[in-house]
Amino acid sequence: METAGALAFLSLLAAAWAAGLPPAATLQGARFPPCDSAEAEAAALAAVDFINAQHHHGYKHTLNRIEEVRVLPRLPAGETYIMELDLLETKCHVVSPTPAQGCPVRPLVETKVEGDCDVILSKVDGAFTVTAYKCKSKPDSAEDVSRLCVGCPSLLPLNDTLALQAVTNSLTTFNAGPNETAHFELMEVGRLASQVVGGGAMYITEFAIVETNCTDLEAADPQAVCVPLSESLARHGFCTGSVLPGVPSEPVVTVDCDIFGAAGPEILIVSNDSQAVPAGPPAGPPVVHHHEHAGQGPHSHGFKHHQLTAVHGDVTPGLFSSESAEAAPAPVPAQVVKREVAAAPPVPAAPGQAAVPLPAVCPGRVRHF
Repeated sequence: METAGALAFLSLLAAAWAAGLPPAATLQGARFPPCDSAEAEAAALAAVDFINAQHHHGYKHTLNRIEEVRVLPRLPAGETYIMELDLLETKCHVVSPTPAQGCPVRPLVETKVEGDCDVILSKVDGAFTVTAYKCKSKPDSAEDVSRLCVGCPSLLPLNDTLALQAVTNSLTTFNAGPNETAHFELMEVGRLASQVVGGGAMYITEFAIVETNCTDLEAADPQAVCVPLSESLARHGFCTGSVLPGVPSEPVVTVDCDIFGAAGPEILIVSNDSQAVPAGPPAGPPVVHHHEHAGQGPHSHGFKHHQLTAVHGDVTPGLFSSESAEAAPAPVPAQVVKREVAAAPPVPAAPGQAAVPLPAVCPGRVRHF
């Protein structure tokens, strides 16, 4: 037990040193701004932007709620913010140039995905820099969705064979359409779902595509070797499709694709931790929207969603909550300050009226659901 206690103390010291904290600050000297304060909001948005920048598959996430925030003095200057955030998956794939704040949140009936993230940021000269985070994400259960609506689409694993065939059919239909001469290939499957309709089981697909070096005419040649263009030259797209198997007729395929302009040469910014971070895609040409409908006939795994990048930076146990513990190595027990947040005392009432309680300082407001 003495050895375990010593290790826990040393790990806490290591976390404090890595975050620029004086060792004593891990136990005292913290301040707790309200979760809905301007400074907490600014720190949280900086954290979400950084998390999205590290997330190279699936969908962008947006802030839903600030659960907790504590601020510690940082050596030699500035402050360190330790935050617990709730995120929600949006409907914008990572290839979309739309900022996460402008993306619609996936509705409950489509099986929402929640992310729990613990983040450490430093603030020096008014600028926030993320030094570490750990996240876990999970979709609602089928039971949760069925309570909302009977007959809603059911989320499928990303390696479902029949649904992947629906993706292939949808992409073939798009490439055969008249709106594009370039040939696109599958980049990754975003989501797969099924829904029972009048004609049977309909497969609903979401997938990202990438432009290749072939035209559609060239790709029709069985000897053609079509490969994706380089990251700076390739246009990317995001498609939603549905396939209703036809018995005995051909399946009915509907697909809509948004095509985004090429990113151009990547610009790198060297952050404080000496890691190159993409500055983000420059503003490209307007999105081109295509729609195809036909009556004819990857990247995947056993999960039903693309999980958030679980760990970044030094996630030494002791500074993070247990909400995202599954995403990181098993924590070493360490004594840290626990903040018990209670509602503020009620506002004195006018004569003859009931007292009005003030909202708790933390957690903050729920932005979506």
